[in-house]
Amino acid sequence: MLLSTVMPAVTAYDPLSPASKQMQQTTGLAGSVAGMFFGNSVGLAAGGTALVSNLRAALFPNTEFRSAIAQASDGGALAFCTKEKAPAARTRLAYLWAYRIPDLKRPDIGITGGTYVPLGSKSTLHLKTVAVELKELARAREWRLIPVAGGEASSVPVTLGGAPDSLLLDLSKFRLPAGDYQLSATWDWDPLNLGTVHLRPYSDFSHVQVAAVSKGQLLEGKGLVSVKLTGADFEFVDKVDLQKVTPKLTKPTEVNFELLGGRSHGEQQTMTVEIDTTAAGAYRLLLAQSDGVNHTVPVEVLPANPVISNLPMHVNLGEESQALRIKGKGLERVESFSSDAGPMTGIAEHGGWSGQIKLNSTAKSGQRYALVLKVQGVDAPVTVPDAILVVGQRPRILSRLKSLPQDLNIELREDELPAGIDVGLVMATGQLYDSSSPASGRPRLELGCRSGESRQSLTLAPDEHIGTGATLSFAGPDSLYLSLDPGTVGYPGCELAARVAVELQGTSDWFALGRVLRIPRLDHFTLTSETLGPEYLSGCSERPRSGCDREGGLG
Repeated sequence: MLLSTVMPAVTAYDPLSPASKQMQQTTGLAGSVAGMFFGNSVGLAAGGTALVSNLRAALFPNTEFRSAIAQASDGGALAFCTKEKAPAARTRLAYLWAYRIPDLKRPDIGITGGTYVPLGSKSTLHLKTVAVELKELARAREWRLIPVAGGEASSVPVTLGGAPDSLLLDLSKFRLPAGDYQLSATWDWDPLNLGTVHLRPYSDFSHVQVAAVSKGQLLEGKGLVSVKLTGADFEFVDKVDLQKVTPKLTKPTEVNFELLGGRSHGEQQTMTVEIDTTAAGAYRLLLAQSDGVNHTVPVEVLPANPVISNLPMHVNLGEESQALRIKGKGLERVESFSSDAGPMTGIAEHGGWSGQIKLNSTAKSGQRYALVLKVQGVDAPVTVPDAILVVGQRPRILSRLKSLPQDLNIELREDELPAGIDVGLVMATGQLYDSSSPASGRPRLELGCRSGESRQSLTLAPDEHIGTGATLSFAGPDSLYLSLDPGTVGYPGCELAARVAVELQGTSDWFALGRVLRIPRLDHFTLTSETLGPEYLSGCSERPRSGCDREGGLG
């Protein structure tokens, strides 16, 4: 081919055949032309097998050819293995090696899985291929990214990845604009397209936060909780660690996370992370993308939700406004209480909450309502179902009738109860039972002084004997009969009161039964002959009488 180019006239001749006349004529011309390129020392010999040897000496004077074995090295260069013998003086070395042109058809290969790649980093692309095709892919060259929207292609380093079915695309030293690109290479002299690669910048995690719906789940003692994060594109997240902040920083622990669309499969506006809620306190999540940089997201595991212990709480019909007392644990963290049962007002106190509730006019006996708690640090309200039970009207004592022994021989006022004597009291209570609440218990009567200290407070149930001599029984469907010595409960001067309680319907207001007093009692008297002076008869007339009035004098 070289000889035909230099001397077109010899195209029809075999250069290795015996010398012909035309060959001899053209040899001089070929030598002249070669001399123009290589100098006057060049000479061409035509004819026979000497032609090849002469061409070598003429075209490559003072050159020693050595065979070499070529091997690929880092960076796409070639490394040669050959003899170490030094060349002869004034001789230059030329190396010859064989490169096998692939006798293979272009592989049917393409990118599969995640094709979204972060800019400025190394990324692994997975391939849909077979082992033989992937092995031959090392022969591809001139890797480049071609903008889908049009523009100049950019050469990029691509090597076989660590996994058997992957490529490693290195963009760490390139500044390409974000967009969609075709990943291409050259196979022999033909282009080889592997598919579309979407180049995207790394996300900014400065606005990442725990979703409101998940904050209420981060409660102490709930075990592993799946928490949703929002506020960024999480598609390039490679690793998530959890670190406790209080009382001091602890060693980060890797936690599980999930991207619903899969990593490198496009924009992911949410991510789910598992958080251990064994202990309450402040934590932080360390989110690392494929660039290895940690981004901090604060997280707080709250104490367990408040627990109400006195459930259900009973609310009576027929009350304009009634007291409501809520007891339990963690109630100091509750900012407010509310219920569909009616408006609530009150204040928190140690270990509970005290206030008032005004029951809705539409409420019915037996109806149950939920209690809604607004807890500090928890966005979503905490709902306690069936916390309030509507029951019938509260029991009440409407009136009382007093019964005294007939031989008392002393006049007492209506509100006076003599100590030391059994007194009978009939109390009209109105309706004691709620017909819609068959679980209503037996009534119980509580006795005590309304002020001061009583000697003994008593609680009695109908037909119950407690050893004090006091008894309680039914005097009718809506009345109770109480028999007792007032002095066993109250001291002289105390106002004895009673209230009646039914388990579901609650407790009545205090009702005054009377004032306890000691009455005079004459055990015996003795007559003497001594005459009383006028000073002892100041309250009586001088005429002998059987006695004087209550205001003074003899009795």
